[in-house]
Amino acid sequence: MRLIPVLAVVLAATLASAAPGPVPRNAQSCAALVKAYPGAPCSFDLTKFRFDDRVLDAVESGASARLFTGQRYTVRNAQDLAQLRGKLKPGDEVVLANGEWPDIAFSLHADGTEAHPIYIHAQSDAGAVFTGTGSAAFSGSHLVVRGLAFRRGAVVRDQFVVLRLGDGDANPCDRCVADRITIDAYNSAPEGYDTIKVLYLVLVGRDITVANSFLGNKKNTGTMISASQLPACPQDAGGCYQRLLFVKNDISGFTAAKPDPNGDHKLIQLGWSAVSTRSAYSAILDNVFEHATGENETISLKASDVVVRGNLFRANRGVLNLRSTNRVLVENNIFDGAGIDGMGGVRVEGAGHWIVHNLFKNLDHPSDYYYWPIAIHTASDEDLKDKAEDYARVKDLVIAGNRFENDLSPPIALGIYPDAAHGRVLLPENVFLLGNSFSRPGAIFFVGGPAQYGAIVEHDAPN
Repeated sequence: MRLIPVLAVVLAATLASAAPGPVPRNAQSCAALVKAYPGAPCSFDLTKFRFDDRVLDAVESGASARLFTGQRYTVRNAQDLAQLRGKLKPGDEVVLANGEWPDIAFSLHADGTEAHPIYIHAQSDAGAVFTGTGSAAFSGSHLVVRGLAFRRGAVVRDQFVVLRLGDGDANPCDRCVADRITIDAYNSAPEGYDTIKVLYLVLVGRDITVANSFLGNKKNTGTMISASQLPACPQDAGGCYQRLLFVKNDISGFTAAKPDPNGDHKLIQLGWSAVSTRSAYSAILDNVFEHATGENETISLKASDVVVRGNLFRANRGVLNLRSTNRVLVENNIFDGAGIDGMGGVRVEGAGHWIVHNLFKNLDHPSDYYYWPIAIHTASDEDLKDKAEDYARVKDLVIAGNRFENDLSPPIALGIYPDAAHGRVLLPENVFLLGNSFSRPGAIFFVGGPAQYGAIVEHDAPN
């Protein structure tokens, strides 16, 4: 048994005698978070994130005339588009005529500027409809893609991507915006659901924004939204980060034909295991994620420095998985099980996370530890490392100001899945449970019993 460090003892005494300070909403600094929960460790650099997009704001508000000052081109078919290749200049506008665009592989590379992006949009929102085997790919820089719809898919090719912003490391889409995109039921025939992999949206580049879009009713295997490729440039070059802004989207409906053991039915994967220590500085804000029942991960984070804020997770069979990542801020979200067996909240691995000011409710049917409202892993590695085969120790974790409703079992499971035979013996340490509200006593379940755990700071009480 490890002894509780002196720091933890001091903090426990301090927090027991002082209620939390003012609770920040959408805190933009560690100082604001720590002001509410004095003594809790915080290592976020929130100044490096993008929480809004100037170009998106201008387009959505109708104040974009100053951005798009160039030529206006209307395209009605692939031949019209081919005539524009190499011709577009900053500030130009490309209008896709309303109507059906069957089986067309729409591809465009162009470069706008910060002051004058290039605007590619449907004649009216959702008016240009790609169908059948149709797809679209955009690369370059400073592009705004708005109002395209993809419906009535008839996919026949494996590894099919419906919409790309960026096409591999060599052809990213830097500082691009996708706004009011619809991808709905773009699948193969039913016999191909388990064998033909389809990705709805692939994002490669820096400072991409995806907003106000609907993606749903997916049946084929394959991650719905892949943002796994972080920029290849060295991070010490200055500002070379992914900085994805994924905001105000409705992601609804992803049902596997049969339970998926291979992790191919995620709604979002951000990063991948080979780059998990790299900082993404990406933000997932104010979205709805619901009715995903294919596997145990609704969102999988495999890059460090991510904010997940203001989202609604509802009726998914899965969790927000902090799979191989450090420093994730999970703030002001709602996790509503809505009676679905197997929906959980947040599964935790790695260091420096804050899970703060969330509502966990109706998560009352956990099929195993994985699906608890908050499940905290046992690990085999002391620190997160790229290409790791197992888990990194959970430490400096703050769980604060959350509310747990209708929990039929203790909502926090500490030390899940120990496995001495595989070296998984490193228990969570420096875990701060501060100012949470529970609907039942006995809010923490210590896997293996509480005596073996040290460095746990508790300052909570049931209602």
